[in-house]
Amino acid sequence: MSSPDSFIDEVAEEVRRDRFYLVARRYGWIAVVAVVAGVGGVGYWDWQKSQTEAVAEAFGDSMLGALASEDPQVRALAVEQVQASGDQVAIRNLTAAGDMALSDSQKATDMLQALIADETVSLLYRDIARLKVTMLPDNRLTTDQRLEVLAPLLEPGHAFRLSALELRALIYVEQNKTDLALADLAELRADAESSAGQRQRALQLTVALGGDPEAS
Repeated sequence: MSSPDSFIDEVAEEVRRDRFYLVARRYGWIAVVAVVAGVGGVGYWDWQKSQTEAVAEAFGDSMLGALASEDPQVRALAVEQVQASGDQVAIRNLTAAGDMALSDSQKATDMLQALIADETVSLLYRDIARLKVTMLPDNRLTTDQRLEVLAPLLEPGHAFRLSALELRALIYVEQNKTDLALADLAELRADAESSAGQRQRALQLTVALGGDPEAS
């Protein structure tokens, strides 16, 4: 292929645009509302539910308002100002980091790394931050640092293992470790739980790297 680097950049961009991350970036707060809405009980629990729902709805309304601008810098600044507590802070910071990375990649990286290190935050959001920080444009982490960040997600049975595997393959490409990248891509293509999009991207990148598209 005449320009494998360009093709690899396109594959990386597809990963960054994966719908899952878009949902996590823009609408992750909806999960909070959904959880709260499912809280049952009578008496005190009903009262507690209504109070919690009110807080979650207020947070959701604030987030929607902050995301109304078409300017990513304006959105990032507005989201940073949203009042939040508990896991809402993680949702807010994940959202802000996505837009912030377009103008201040270092600040976005610092925010996501702080989130990863915060053990008071639910593991789900910390894991999303691990994926997000490795995918930032103009990434400020070295390839070795990004591999270290992804390592916990690559454990067998982890919910984000396949996404982390795809990202690790791209990092190996950056490191010119083609054999390791092809091994990850082959594993991704062979896994029954891989999405059609993941398998297609893995096949295209395998071809771009000069690998055997029939290998598994």
